[in-house]
Amino acid sequence: MIDFFRSCRFAVCLSLLTLTLTIAIPAISQPSTKETSVIKTTNDAVQLIDRGRTAYEAGKYTEAITAWQQAEQIYRQRGDRQNQAASLNYLSLAHQKLGRWQKAETYNSLSLKLLQENLSEVNFLVLAQALNTKGSLELAMGKAETALETWQQAAAIYESAGDKIGVIGSQLDRAQALQTLGLHRRAQNLLETLQQELEDRADPLLKAQVLHSLGNTLQTIGVLTVRKKF
Repeated sequence: MIDFFRSCRFAVCLSLLTLTLTIAIPAISQPSTKETSVIKTTNDAVQLIDRGRTAYEAGKYTEAITAWQQAEQIYRQRGDRQNQAASLNYLSLAHQKLGRWQKAETYNSLSLKLLQENLSEVNFLVLAQALNTKGSLELAMGKAETALETWQQAAAIYESAGDKIGVIGSQLDRAQALQTLGLHRRAQNLLETLQQELEDRADPLLKAQVLHSLGNTLQTIGVLTVRKKF
C-alpha cells in the first residue's frame, strides 16, 4: 500500500491579524487572552499532526493514533471541520496498519461524512485522500470492484484539482485492484501508461512503485522482461 506515501500532506496554514487604532498613534494591539488561546491550540494541533506523521512513518502506529486523536479533539472543539476530517482520515490509516478494520472503517466514514456535509467549503484534496483511504479499506476487506470505483473517484478529484502526482497514486492503486480481480492485461496497460507519464518527473520513489507493480504484473502473465525502464 502506498496510501500514506502519496496522499499524506500534513500542512495547515492559518493566520490571525488584529489591528486597532488609537486617537494619537496607530498601533497593532497585543492579542487578547482568548485570541492567544486560539493561536496556541492551533499550533498545538499542527504539532500533534506532525508528531503523528513522524510516528506513523517510523512504524509507531499506536503513538501516531494518540497524537492524531488529540489533534482531532482540538479541531472538533474549534469547529474546524476540514482539519477534523483530515485527522479522522489519518486515524483510519493508522488503524489499518494495526489491522483494526472496524475502527479504520468508522474513522474513514466519519471523515467522509464531515467532508460531504460541507462540500461548499471542502478542500477537495482532503476529500481525495479520504477516498484513497476508503479504497484501501475496501480492497483489504475483499471488495476489489468497489475499491476500483472509489479510486477512480479519487483520481478524478485529483485531476480536477491539478494534482498530477495524486492522480498517478490513485491509478497505481487501481492497478492493484485490477490485479486482485485477475484483470492483469488491464493492469499492465494502466501501469505502462503511468510509467510513460512519470518519465520526465523527478519522483524516484513513485517511479519505483510503478515499476515494481508492473514487474509483478508482467511476471504473472508470463512476460519476464520489462522492455522499457526508467
